[in-house]
This record gives sequence, C-alpha cells and structure tokens, in this order.
Amino acid sequence: MKDQMNPMERSIALGKGQLVDRLPCNPNIANGVARIYGCKISDFNTSGKAIAQAQIAAYRKFGMDGVRVFTDLYAWAEAMGSVALLPEDNTADLLKPAIEDIKDIGNIRIANPYKDGRLPVYVEAMKYLMDSIGNEVGCSGGIVGPFSNAFFLVGVEKMTKLFFKNPEAVHKLCELSLQTCIEYSKVVISLGLSITISNLWLHVQ
Repeated sequence: MKDQMNPMERSIALGKGQLVDRLPCNPNIANGVARIYGCKISDFNTSGKAIAQAQIAAYRKFGMDGVRVFTDLYAWAEAMGSVALLPEDNTADLLKPAIEDIKDIGNIRIANPYKDGRLPVYVEAMKYLMDSIGNEVGCSGGIVGPFSNAFFLVGVEKMTKLFFKNPEAVHKLCELSLQTCIEYSKVVISLGLSITISNLWLHVQ
C-alpha cells in the first residue's frame, strides 16, 4: 500500500479487498463548486468548461474521491420542452412545465443530449473532465431520475393528481422521461463516466 493514494488507486484497491490509505469520501458539493472556483452559478448554464473547471478546483482543494457533472434537477425536463428559471447566481428552478394539459402529451419530445437545452453543455463538461482528471479520480454524470423528471413535464401538483385521476397518463409521462434519461445515460457511459441519479423529494398529505 502506498502512503497516499489517488482516488482511482484507492477505489481499485478497495474493490480488490486490499489495504487503502483511508476510506473514500465523496461529499455532494453540487453548485457550491462555483464558490470554490470563483464563478457564478449562471456560468454553468452556457459553459461546460466552467462546470468542469469548478469541479476540478473542488477536487484539488478537498481531495474528494469523485467528481460529478450536475447542476440542478431541471435540465432534462427543460430539454424536453419545460422552461427553467435560471437565476444569475443561484440554483435553477422549474418556471413552466412542458405541457399545461395532459391532452398535449404528444407534444413532449424525447431529448437529444447533443442538441437540446443545456444537455450539450453537460456533454462538453464531461469530455473536459475526463480529459483533465479522468485518469486519477472517478468521474460521473449526474441525472435526475425518470420518475422525478416526469413531474417537471406537467408540474408537481398536476402530476400528483394524475396518480388518482389518470394513471395511464402518469405511465406515459414516465415512459417519455425514461427514454430521455436512457439517451443521456448512453452518452455518459460512452464518454467513460459512471452515472449518479438524483431525485425529487415529495411529501404529499
């Protein structure tokens, strides 16, 4: 065992049941990396290089065992036709779902990660990250879970009501959402990154 391992060496040794210098630690800093790098969160909406460099800055500062390309929950729904609120220096929020009425479900498109919304920015970030530090630390592409993403296509309140009034529509929304997530996941894997999944926490009374 080396006195100090890089995250990749640590992960491989641990997987083989060998001694490691310390247990892996991978905090979820998310958009906090903007503060570490010295940019605004809005810079992440147009520059994959900014996302990657901010992740690299956090990695160099804290030495965590993984870096992730992920900014907010709404990029996939946005790429499918929803509208995201993008503050200058805060995390995005859902401004408008892709459809207001379930009869318009046929208007929802399956996103192309290379063309739609902010997904091409994430693809750029993942390429930059792998080229820069992919040989020393595990890199992942974050994605919102397809069930959570389906809420953002029609709105959280309306989706919740559909559970009881129109479960077939819920299934269709989830199916469309899943297809977008699959297409994005294919790109993540093809670039050599692993996948992490984030979900919406919902409390219904």
